[in-house]
Amino acid sequence: MVGWPSIRRPTVVFTHAYRKDTEGHIFISILAYHLLHAAEQMLLADNDHRSWPTIKGELDTHRVMVLRLTDSEGRVHHRQAATNPSAAQKEIYQRLGLVDRPLPNRRYVLDPAV
Repeated sequence: MVGWPSIRRPTVVFTHAYRKDTEGHIFISILAYHLLHAAEQMLLADNDHRSWPTIKGELDTHRVMVLRLTDSEGRVHHRQAATNPSAAQKEIYQRLGLVDRPLPNRRYVLDPAV
């Protein structure tokens, strides 16, 4: 599978002993592999033969940003917003059966006194 190396860091070396967090890492890696494979198969079924690195590069600029500001009373104001997807990104999301705006824009305040 061509895409698998593009979602993994090739320089990561695991030197720690076997622990429960290793089990979690293995689980997440296998899950990511299966999600990647499913996405590739859905795109192929829709006659999209681009490689995963090409798809990933196209989607790479679609971001969710969070702005955090602390006011004079110590409250933390959060603003979450997604960038607008391009036409090419919308097409990929449509082929995968995904919405192009997965997270709504949100505003909330965290008050440390509460």
